[in-house]
Amino acid sequence: MSSRILFRKINIGERIHATAAIIDDMALISTVDRSLIGIDLRKGEIIWKKPVEGPVVSSPCVVDNKMIVGCRDGSVYCNDIKTGESIWTLPTGAAVHSSPVSDGRNVYLGNDAGRLYKIDAENGLALQIKSTEDQIRSSAIISDSRLIVGGIWLHIFD
Repeated sequence: MSSRILFRKINIGERIHATAAIIDDMALISTVDRSLIGIDLRKGEIIWKKPVEGPVVSSPCVVDNKMIVGCRDGSVYCNDIKTGESIWTLPTGAAVHSSPVSDGRNVYLGNDAGRLYKIDAENGLALQIKSTEDQIRSSAIISDSRLIVGGIWLHIFD
């Protein structure tokens, strides 16, 4: 890291409530104003901006050049990180606040109906859905081959 501090503001005109994903010289942003945005950090310019159907408070997860994010409209969106083009969308039936986490092939996240999803990142197929009977708004973590996610209860899956 350089000893020099570089400060740059990029006006995207929308509110950000989630952590960006940084891949090479790109920032991938989700907004509560219903957009997914790709930003070139070197140029300080928006490369692409794609609308979604609801506010997004979920941080993006990147798997194989795909940006995957949950949305309050109840869908999980997957977009190409270079172009922003939609690759797949998976409706879950309830708002998604949790940020997806990946094991390298699949992504995991929960929704407000208490369902925990295991989704194939390549094609968006829901490989497994577990009912927790608990609203899931926290982001999951994978540790020692365990998936851990919280609601009112802490859920541990081996």
